[in-house]
Amino acid sequence: MNPHIRRWLVAPALSLGLNKVFWRIYRLLGEPEPPLTPWGGGPVFGHFTDSQGHRYDLHHDLRSRLKPGWEDEFRPPLEILTAPPKAVRVSTLQSRRRQVAEVERFLNAQGVSLMGRDVVEIGGYDGAAAYAMAQFGAGNVTATDMATAYIQGGIVTPEGLQAMARARAAFAGLVERDAARRVSFAEDDICASALAEESADVVVSWEVLEHLERPLDAFQSIARILRRGGVAFHEYNPFFAINGGHSLCTLDFLWGHARLSAPDFERYVAEIRPQEAELALSFYAKGLNRMTLAALRRHVQESGLCLLCVVPFPDRRSIGALSSDVLKDVTRHYPCADALDLISPKVWVLLRKARDGT
Repeated sequence: MNPHIRRWLVAPALSLGLNKVFWRIYRLLGEPEPPLTPWGGGPVFGHFTDSQGHRYDLHHDLRSRLKPGWEDEFRPPLEILTAPPKAVRVSTLQSRRRQVAEVERFLNAQGVSLMGRDVVEIGGYDGAAAYAMAQFGAGNVTATDMATAYIQGGIVTPEGLQAMARARAAFAGLVERDAARRVSFAEDDICASALAEESADVVVSWEVLEHLERPLDAFQSIARILRRGGVAFHEYNPFFAINGGHSLCTLDFLWGHARLSAPDFERYVAEIRPQEAELALSFYAKGLNRMTLAALRRHVQESGLCLLCVVPFPDRRSIGALSSDVLKDVTRHYPCADALDLISPKVWVLLRKARDGT
């Protein structure tokens, strides 16, 4: 293929996150698969040297590749919560229904179902997933969250709470009345949950486990909330993944948030992103745990739950970008992290509470 045509196809496809389009075009044109490293950032705009003397090239636009739309983190909080146009809400709800259907197929393979079950969702936020589950056929759905979890966005104000209620009502208006009636919301910290003992058949969460300050306490709460034989499903984006900094902490070189020590990370944002420093440092210190896959298994065992399976989803681009230097940098600060932690931006976890209660 002409190299100019190749560049014309690759650049927009990757920058827009259209990776499936990119690969299909390549295959249709009979091209061999390109190298495993399309994460390569833009032009080098500077350098950072850590306290150990390691020097890192900083790449323009890398963060936009790792987390498209990261700028939204800095929008006014009430603007973020404002109910989006109906077309956007419809699209979001459809996406959530597809997500729920995917999880249901996975649960069915384990002899489990959401259908007709009492479900607790951790991290319910605007309610889109909760309404999608009710519409899909779940029984009563209790969506829990903590207003204080959004303090970085200023949601813990009367205006913020009112905006959240409006956002939830907007999604409720898109589903059948019976489905909407079966969804409720509760202010609850899963690390010290006040939900009733053995009140749920299924506990679910998306993009929550990585944010829990005390994961073991959360798993113990889940064990208490679940009825005997009940299951918990979680999908999360671990801290150690290439995009595990969730944009507020994702730096301008690959795995930067995990390769730097805490003091070096603080110096980095102070020097390179001073306008983001306060928010990024708060998120880095309080918003992300450092739970490895090994620690996840240990916490589950200590909670008394049965680990049915852990399914990491390795990313092809991360595999290609990983090097011995990256792994050495990360394990210098986090000795228990391994390669699988670094290359898996998505992990599914399925747990069960024993039927005899033990």
